[in-house]
Amino acid sequence: MNIPLVGFRNDRQPIEILSLAKFYQQRDNYKPKPDSFHRVEFHCLLRCRSAGVHHIDFDSFSYKAGELIYIAAGQVHAYDFSQPLSGEMIIFTRNIYHKIRTLLPDDSLKLFRQQPILRPQPESALVLTRCIELLKQQQLNRLPLLSQELALANLLLIATQGQRCATESPLILHQYQQLQALIQANMVSSRHGIDYCRLMAMSFTKLNGICVKVSGYTLKRTIDNQIILEAKRLLVTEKLNINQISDRLGFDETTNFCKFFKKHTGVTPKQFRHRE
Repeated sequence: MNIPLVGFRNDRQPIEILSLAKFYQQRDNYKPKPDSFHRVEFHCLLRCRSAGVHHIDFDSFSYKAGELIYIAAGQVHAYDFSQPLSGEMIIFTRNIYHKIRTLLPDDSLKLFRQQPILRPQPESALVLTRCIELLKQQQLNRLPLLSQELALANLLLIATQGQRCATESPLILHQYQQLQALIQANMVSSRHGIDYCRLMAMSFTKLNGICVKVSGYTLKRTIDNQIILEAKRLLVTEKLNINQISDRLGFDETTNFCKFFKKHTGVTPKQFRHRE
C-alpha cells in the first residue's frame, strides 16, 4: 500500500470553501483518487448534508446529515463514494490554524483526531450555516484574510461547542490532550498506564476515568490505540521492514510486535502493508 501525499496548492488562498456535491461530480478528475487513502498536509472540515461513511487513519466513521467531519493535517483519509456527497468542504493551512488558535478557548480540534465526527448542538445548526455562508461570501468577494480568519475561528468555536459541553470541563479536555501528547512522546519506552499516571501526577482511577469520559476507551486501550495508529502510519509511509518498525516502536521482539498488531487489527503487519 503506497499512500500519496496531497499538499496545499500555493496559488490558493490559505482558507478555501468548496461544494461537496461539485467535488463528488468531478471525483474522476482528481489525482490521487479521493476514495483511495491519501495523506493531507492541510486541515479539512466537512459539513455533511446527507448521511454516509468516511475513512480516517484506517478506521471507518459513519456520519449523519448535519454532522461535521474533521481531518487533521498529517492524517490519512479516504472518501466513500457509495452514496453521493452533499454539503461543504472547508480547507485551511497549518499556519492559519496556528494563528486562530489564540482566538479559541482550547485546542478542541486536537481531540477530534481520535473522534473525528463533530455533532453540533441542535440550536447551533443555524449559526453554523450562517458562518459557512459568510465564508463563502468572503471568498467570493476576496475580502481581507483577517476577516476570513475571524469567520473560520467562529465556525470552529461553534462546531466544537457540543463536545466541550459534553465533557463538562475544559480541564478534562486539556488533561486528555496532555495524555495524548505524552503517549506520542513516550510510547517507545513505555506502554504501561501506571507510567503515564506518574507523568501526569494523578491516580490510575482518575486518569482512566478521564479517558473513558472523553473517548469511551480505557487508559490501556487509549495507549494501545495510539501505538497501533503509529504502526499503521509507519507501515504505509516508511520504507522500513517489519523488524525496523518493531524496533522503532520499542518492542523487544518482532514476534511480540506482530502479536500485538494482530490482536488489535485482526491482520499481521505484513498483511496490512500489502492489502489493497
